[in-house]
Amino acid sequence: MGVFNHRSLLSDLCFSSSAHSKTLAMKKFFVGDLSKDSLTSWTTKHPQNWTKKEVLDWVYYVVEQEKLDGSCVKGEAFSNFTGSCLIKMGREGFLAADPINGLKLYQTFRSLINNGQ
Repeated sequence: MGVFNHRSLLSDLCFSSSAHSKTLAMKKFFVGDLSKDSLTSWTTKHPQNWTKKEVLDWVYYVVEQEKLDGSCVKGEAFSNFTGSCLIKMGREGFLAADPINGLKLYQTFRSLINNGQ
């Protein structure tokens, strides 16, 4: 499978410490490195090949893009999923992992998969 490239999705990625400090602090707690290259490594692969860390990077990217309340996102619920796990999950799986934001994450993920093929 070729490189999954959708860098246009990153155009609005914001690293503002004031507006998103809570989300970034949570991200750092779960994943560690917050360098830009680290945060966007998922953009160079098809979601099927994402690692657990890249799944979390994507989750927090969606939080930023969709301006979701980072304090309500259950990042820990996604910490054991790889990209291939997400592909197998249906709407109900995303909602079980995060009852508040699962639907938005599911819709965004499905859109990413459908637009990438």
